[in-house]
Amino acid sequence: MPSYFDPYLVMLSLLVAVLASYTALDFSGRIALLSGLRSRRRWLAGGAVTMGCGVWSMHFIGMLAFVLPIPMGYDPLITALSLLIAILVSFFALRVAVAPDLGRLSLVGSAILMAGGVAGMHYSGMAAMEMHPAIQYHTGLVLLSLLIAFVASLAALSLARALCRSEVVNLVRKRLLAAVCMAIGIAGMHYVGMYAATFPVGSICGSAHGIHASWLGGLVSLVVVAMSVVALLTSRFEVRHQALAGALSKLNHQIGQAGKLDLLTQLPHRGVLLERMELAIVEAAAADRLLAVLFFDLDGFKAVNDSAGHAAGDQLLRTFAARLKALLPETGTVARIGGDEFVLLLEDLEGAEVVVAWVESLLEPIRAAGGLDGLGCNVMPSTGIAMFPGDGHDADTLIRKADAAMYVAKRSGRGQYRFFEPGMEDSERRLERIRSGVMQALAGDQLELTFYPQFDVLGARVLGAVAIPQYADSVLGRISSEEWLPMAERAGQGNELGDWLLRKTCRELHALAEAGVAMVKVSVPLTPAQWLHPQLLERALEILEAEQVQPESVVFEVSESLMMEDPVRSVQRVQDLQRAGFQIAISGFGIGRSSLAFLPRLGASQLKIDGLLVKELAADMRQGAVVAEAIITLAHSLKMTVVAEGVENVVQLNLLRALGCDAVQGPFSGLPVSLQGLGLLLEPIPSEEWLQVR
Repeated sequence: MPSYFDPYLVMLSLLVAVLASYTALDFSGRIALLSGLRSRRRWLAGGAVTMGCGVWSMHFIGMLAFVLPIPMGYDPLITALSLLIAILVSFFALRVAVAPDLGRLSLVGSAILMAGGVAGMHYSGMAAMEMHPAIQYHTGLVLLSLLIAFVASLAALSLARALCRSEVVNLVRKRLLAAVCMAIGIAGMHYVGMYAATFPVGSICGSAHGIHASWLGGLVSLVVVAMSVVALLTSRFEVRHQALAGALSKLNHQIGQAGKLDLLTQLPHRGVLLERMELAIVEAAAADRLLAVLFFDLDGFKAVNDSAGHAAGDQLLRTFAARLKALLPETGTVARIGGDEFVLLLEDLEGAEVVVAWVESLLEPIRAAGGLDGLGCNVMPSTGIAMFPGDGHDADTLIRKADAAMYVAKRSGRGQYRFFEPGMEDSERRLERIRSGVMQALAGDQLELTFYPQFDVLGARVLGAVAIPQYADSVLGRISSEEWLPMAERAGQGNELGDWLLRKTCRELHALAEAGVAMVKVSVPLTPAQWLHPQLLERALEILEAEQVQPESVVFEVSESLMMEDPVRSVQRVQDLQRAGFQIAISGFGIGRSSLAFLPRLGASQLKIDGLLVKELAADMRQGAVVAEAIITLAHSLKMTVVAEGVENVVQLNLLRALGCDAVQGPFSGLPVSLQGLGLLLEPIPSEEWLQVR
């Protein structure tokens, strides 16, 4: 029987196939991103209906494109069966496409089943025409159509699985290209199957009075296109909705976390730490295990923050927080509780030696680098440790006792740690009283200015003096400057205290000059915060100008250890101060990590031998004398005067005199005096009489 294909309907069938394939690929990608079981089932069902109707429409339009010279129609039940087969095949295909793990053999088996379903849909659709006599099929072409169906199914499943990953680049373009390839495969199977059919001459359609092809073709095309477009738009809107919901959920999570995390270091706040500690205490008590609470405070942080700026201080905090997090065990918790203070909780411990090993692993690289890296500063953590259950049974008590132990560690030097011991809290209460009292005295200008005289070892003549502030508590009495001065520095009062000392000294020097009293040069010790401050020279000149004192009247005293933290910068700073008229004295020399090569470059006018080295003179006269003589000889060769600090007795004085030391300072020279009292000592005293007085 003569027949032909309508080219317009053939093109329409191809377009429908492309649209159906693209919709299927889009749905598979969408379903793969869903996590909820109900959402996946809903989208699988909707996708199967849309894809099944699309593929079935392509085949139906393809059959409508096949024109015979007889009335044609389709049996409703068989046609509905072919549509049901298409939907079931589509559901199966989508399930396979989004399956998380699928081997090659499983993929091939799935392609065979899908090809059988597609072929079943096609040939059941052909059977819906109920031709008499029956349609005759060419066996070879039928097998070829089945092979094409298998290849098309395998390609469709592989492409769908590959493109359902959200990270694929140019996803829309690749899906469109894949949809065209899938459509060609589906159409190829259909038209080869149609070509395999032979309609004998005189055949009639038994379903001519069933579903009429003239109006069904257009209706099916319109409905399928509308369904696909609606499905694609729904998918797009759902994707945007999910993205918006995800972003909103993430934002809400971040807002919630912001109340729990410190924004600078991304560590928990104190509240989170306390909650975790209370729970850990209950668990440790039930399991009879130990807990450790470690309290960290960064020595020197305030000086860096003041001198180098808040950005440098923030970086320092981030650096230390990163070190804590890097060493944090799985059962540990670390929090920033304020400023430069951090608290760490170690759980499930067998003994204190585990804590010691952990702290050493934290401190060892910091000590080796001379401080926290990246900033060129000598900032190190002091650590206090309290243990559960020995030191307390609640979070607040453990933190308080770890804090007290930390202050004891801080007084031992930078980069030290101490376990809590009974009595530390009493000591800490005393120290807190001193700290607060010093702050009030400094703010109210209630500190006392005194001077330690420096005597010539030969003629008992006063060569100079060192300005020392004194603080007396109403209950505790006079507090040693060796105790409270470092406390004020650690409390961040270094700049204020140093400026007060320089201003007060200049004010009294000016008053004596106005009274016509000739004075020796006075040394003013610089605090670490002052020395590190970039505006040291400008601030000093401003104070001297306000008090009407010339720079030549003041000697700035800087410790050897402070200078050697950054020798190159120290050389530049000394040169700047000397150009302005100031003289420089290096104090505490002989026990630090000095480099003798830098001494000539520093160009200081005075070198002060540390009191510990002076004590060693009497304890080990031979070795101590060798070291002291070497220092004195070197200083004299560089035209420096040498002052021995901490001289306590006549034995030390005689040894220093024999070694060529120029002056002495310390308890043997007398107690600190006021500036007026120092003026009374300016008259030379015969050395014999001076020794008797001593």
